[in-house]
Amino acid sequence: MIFHEVKGLGVRELQKKSEAELPLIDKMALCEKYKVDPRHLVPLYTELCERDEWLTLSEVKILSLEATLLVSNASEKLRANPSGEGRSPLPEGMETGDVFRAVERERGVREGTIKLRLPQD
Repeated sequence: MIFHEVKGLGVRELQKKSEAELPLIDKMALCEKYKVDPRHLVPLYTELCERDEWLTLSEVKILSLEATLLVSNASEKLRANPSGEGRSPLPEGMETGDVFRAVERERGVREGTIKLRLPQD
């Protein structure tokens, strides 16, 4: 029972830390590492999902796969068209080539060095 109280104290102290003292991602990683009650993670996930920016590669490397997927899915669903039942389709008129070039840019691959192979009809 005493360890539970010590863990609770640790969580409360962690929550007091500012972003400058301890970045949000590091707080989440500590909570995951020490298996803090998931209820204490909800405010941290909320703050992360409210950000306008996506998770960075360095943040993903710190978080668990489960946390990364949860944040990505929740953020996508929150920003989706409400009438789309939680789905956010690509903009009308966007073609596979447009997606391909976007992935090239994100991966740092020079455009045009890989050939796009479209499915055969």
